[in-house]
Amino acid sequence: MHIELSDEQAMLRETTRGFLAKESSVAAVRALIEDPAGFDQGTWRRAAELGLPAMLVAEQFGGIGSDEPIRDASIIAEELGRLIQPGPFLPGAIVAFAVANFGTDELRDAVLPGLVTGEQTAAWCLAEADHRWDPDTFTVTAEARGSGYVLHTTKDLVQDASTAHYFLITARAASGPVQIVLPAQAPGITVAPLGSLDLTRRFSRVRFEDVEVPAGAVLGGVPAGEQWRRQFDLAVVLHCAETVGLMERIFEMTLEYANDRFAFGRPIGSFQAIKHMCADMFAWLESSKAISSTATDAVHAGNADAALVVSTAKAYVGAFGSRLVEQCLQVFGGIGYTWEHDLHFYLRRAKSNEVLYGTPDWHRERLCQLMGMTAESGADHHG
Repeated sequence: MHIELSDEQAMLRETTRGFLAKESSVAAVRALIEDPAGFDQGTWRRAAELGLPAMLVAEQFGGIGSDEPIRDASIIAEELGRLIQPGPFLPGAIVAFAVANFGTDELRDAVLPGLVTGEQTAAWCLAEADHRWDPDTFTVTAEARGSGYVLHTTKDLVQDASTAHYFLITARAASGPVQIVLPAQAPGITVAPLGSLDLTRRFSRVRFEDVEVPAGAVLGGVPAGEQWRRQFDLAVVLHCAETVGLMERIFEMTLEYANDRFAFGRPIGSFQAIKHMCADMFAWLESSKAISSTATDAVHAGNADAALVVSTAKAYVGAFGSRLVEQCLQVFGGIGYTWEHDLHFYLRRAKSNEVLYGTPDWHRERLCQLMGMTAESGADHHG
């Protein structure tokens, strides 16, 4: 990424890269394809010893206490993307961030210790039908009852729900958005696995049928809509960083192949058509690094225009991440289409990341809304 790394951040990057190369190579990830959990929990606990799940938690709550936690988490996400890692880093990081910042002391004491040590995991239940990510578009599914709520809703595309110990649920009550943290085994909650293009991750549909929510399980401190925005922008920048990591690694593999593969007595990388393809991919990669870094900085700083920058980043990285891997496939040719080659895992991850937390089109629409460019305002402007 195009952020100036401190000595500590450079060490974090190298330590994370070395750990993953040793403990969770692409070959090891491939071996977990048929595993119901989708990731090795022993590896995740060892990763926790390096502080990976604690990166976004303040030291007073058992976390790392980083001076630049969002930048550090983005560095980790990029390294995870390079080796198309499975596991609960991103959803767990979002839940830990939410509980640390918006939860009661009792909720922090119950949830955070297990998350930061890697002994427990968590998932964010956000998307509703038709891939709706913004709670302002949700139907009312949280009914106020006493000091709490009764929840009746269904959430789609929930990553690592089948192994989670806690769920963060973003729902809508009659009064507006509400955020709730519940044990995954609470009565009325059922988890149904979903098929996925990305064979290295696990997604589920989670149903909440008349689930009772005590007052202590409701996040507060700031309005729930603001909580969602901060979590959502954080999730998007981490997804962009992960996509940049996989783009960089598959581009490295493609350049190496173009230099090693000979045709008509010369490396295929010396042919003009391949050069043009590689030049395009290099431009897409560097542009993705730049906008992803800018979005990370905006969220880290809490800039007023952070949502604009974040959606700009996702609209670009989501589209060109997939396009770059597809072009790498063209350079590799036939071998890139085989099951034995790792390229298809990178393509599957890029395509799923393009959809998760909003497609490029969804984020372009969000940009228009944030800038007040509604259909009505456009008609007034041109009328």
